[in-house]
Amino acid sequence: MLINNELLLKFGGVKKTYKQGDIIMKKGKYAEFYYQILKGKAIRNNFYQEKIILKSMLVKGQSLGEAFLFTNNSYSITIQAIDDCHIIRLEKYKFFNLLEEHPHLYLILCQCMSEKLVYKFSKIQSISTNTLRNKSR
Repeated sequence: MLINNELLLKFGGVKKTYKQGDIIMKKGKYAEFYYQILKGKAIRNNFYQEKIILKSMLVKGQSLGEAFLFTNNSYSITIQAIDDCHIIRLEKYKFFNLLEEHPHLYLILCQCMSEKLVYKFSKIQSISTNTLRNKSR
């Protein structure tokens, strides 16, 4: 678990249920909430030039799209529930209030985002290597 569920609720987080197939986060929209999965699974689709280039599974305890809260960019991902998901959703400004009052969470958040970046880079490198191999045949 990235951030303690009780702490998220204390700062105004709301438990929300997304049914199988529901879109939790949509490419092109702007980040308004911090999300953390309580139960269930979701799939993250990363896009490049309108094509899905990378899919990854998200499960209990993981956060969704938090990097976008720190930018003025719209989502380049879509996240969809692949079974019923119970999620805590915390408004962006309340999330930043939580971080101000609990600055130790920045380190945890940076570690989480770094792990996600490393995972994406390794997957993209693998895809690139396979593409180059196929072209050289």
